[in-house]
Formats: sequence, C-alpha cells, structure tokens
Amino acid sequence: MDLDFEKILEAAKLGQQWAFEKLYLQLSPAVVGYLRLQGSLDPEASTSDVFLGVFKGIKSFSGNESQFRSWVFTIAHHKLIDERRKPKLIEVGIDYEIINNKSFEKTSEDIAIENIGNKDLQKICQDLYADQRDVILLRLLGGFTIEETAKTLNKTPGAVKSLQHRAIKALKKKILRNAISL
Repeated sequence: MDLDFEKILEAAKLGQQWAFEKLYLQLSPAVVGYLRLQGSLDPEASTSDVFLGVFKGIKSFSGNESQFRSWVFTIAHHKLIDERRKPKLIEVGIDYEIINNKSFEKTSEDIAIENIGNKDLQKICQDLYADQRDVILLRLLGGFTIEETAKTLNKTPGAVKSLQHRAIKALKKKILRNAISL
C-alpha cells in the first residue's frame, strides 16, 4: 500500500473514511475476481458485503498486511459458502445505467479483471474439484502463501500443497488435451 499499512489500519480502526477507502480500493478488485471466478451470483454485491463485515470487525483485527489480506479473503470465502447454502433464486437483471441515465466509470483494475480471460479461466477451472479450485484461485488471485491458503480454507498446509499439485496436474492435462497439434 502507498502508505504504511499500520497507519492505514490504525486510521480505519479510528473510523477514518480515507483509510476504509484505501483498504477497499486496494483489495476489492481481487475479492471481486475471486468471487466471480468461484461462481458468485452477484460478485460485486458480495464484495460489498465482505467489506461491510471487514469494516465492522476491523477494531478486533490485529496483524500485518499479509494477515489482513488473509482475513479479508477468509471473510469472502465464508460469504461464498453462505451464498452456496442459500436456495437459488431467479435473478432479474437490472440495468443501472438506464435507471440512473448515466454510465458508471470503471477503474483500470475492473477493466483488467474483466479482460484477463475470466471466461477462459472459468472454463478451465470448472472441471476442478471445489477444494482444488479454491486453492488455485486463492493462490493466484489472492496472492496467498500456502499457509495463508490453509488457514483460510481451514486445511493443513500439506493438504493445500496436495490440492494445488493435483489441480495443476489436472489443468496441465486439460490444456494439453485441448492444444492444437501442428
């Protein structure tokens, strides 16, 4: 982060709006991407819910920047699990641009996430077991270490390594199977 993380965290704990904004802007693109690739029905709304939880509980958080990222993604993962447990409801699309008669500005992070081949990544990851997909997405999108991933998913580091190894092996096999021969 641009400023010292401890200063931002301290300011957020004191209710300083600029600190909440800084934390949100730094982490929300990765959280949206994680939720989107995990099949969240409304990743943007879920991300808002995640950060509401983060900001409500921030006074009780203690740790460094890496631990904070892990904590945020743990909340996101729990939000995703809660969403999957709820009965599926029919979604009605709302075009907010038409309703508000204005267009929304997207950040460069939003555009990058949309254009990095999410459809391809979703297609590639859809055949993975849920645990393998969780590990791969947290490691790639969240930038988590093995230990952080293990803590977030409530697994041992050895289990995470094994899931990652099997996921990479499955992805490699799938990519090679779909490769064009010359």
